[in-house]
Amino acid sequence: MSNEIGLAVAHFPIVIGDPKTNLASEERLAKKAAADGAEFILFPEDALTGYPGAAGSAAKVALETNGPEIKCLGEIARGLKLTVASGFIERNQGQLHSTHAIARPDGSIEFVRKRSCDGYDTNIGLVPSKDENPDLTIGGTKAALAICMDGTPQFFTAAAKRNVKIILHPSGGACAKWAHENDPGARAIDATESENCQRCVESACAFAKRLGAVYMVSNPIGFDGERGYPGNSFIISPAGEVLVHLGPTAIIEHMREAVGTARVQPA
Repeated sequence: MSNEIGLAVAHFPIVIGDPKTNLASEERLAKKAAADGAEFILFPEDALTGYPGAAGSAAKVALETNGPEIKCLGEIARGLKLTVASGFIERNQGQLHSTHAIARPDGSIEFVRKRSCDGYDTNIGLVPSKDENPDLTIGGTKAALAICMDGTPQFFTAAAKRNVKIILHPSGGACAKWAHENDPGARAIDATESENCQRCVESACAFAKRLGAVYMVSNPIGFDGERGYPGNSFIISPAGEVLVHLGPTAIIEHMREAVGTARVQPA
């Protein structure tokens, strides 16, 4: 149908403080998405920089919005004729934010900044942005992006009132537990993590149907030496149907990059 949009979500093992490697992963996945007909791809929170855990460590990995890494993201978008949305830790006038860059094929780049912080964010040096984030457009359809815990009931209710039809929800959630595949109890740990993630997907289906909007979630996958990330990225239709599900895992050796694309007709 004429108003269908090609949408993609992706996740990959993010390397902390190595945007060059992370950009290479994003370009590889974006190429696959573009070849499959995507016009837009969503990557996780802080995908370019990773999320370091040590106190005050955000400053060590932070990027400038006019730096070469963001320019490279723009070049990927232009080259593939694909809008690319990727998170990073941003250095902005002496403050550090969790930010999403939305790079478009026409060379423009928009930025959405996280407006809340939990104890982990504060510990590494991040601060919430005080500015309201504007709505976006994807294929001519109104969209709104909430980074992780910014996705509150108030955010979604307000987005529905504004007739937003695509909800973008990049996050960075870690596994409660993770294991090597040969560790004792690995299968049980993986089963528990997968069950928790599946409940999240089921809740998302009901949520998307209630809002009458496409719901896109991208979570990191991988292991950074301290934390495991299960993935569990997905696209849900306005009817509450799972269109893409990049499944979760708590097994370190199974944490691999993935991308999924769907043709969607926003309600």
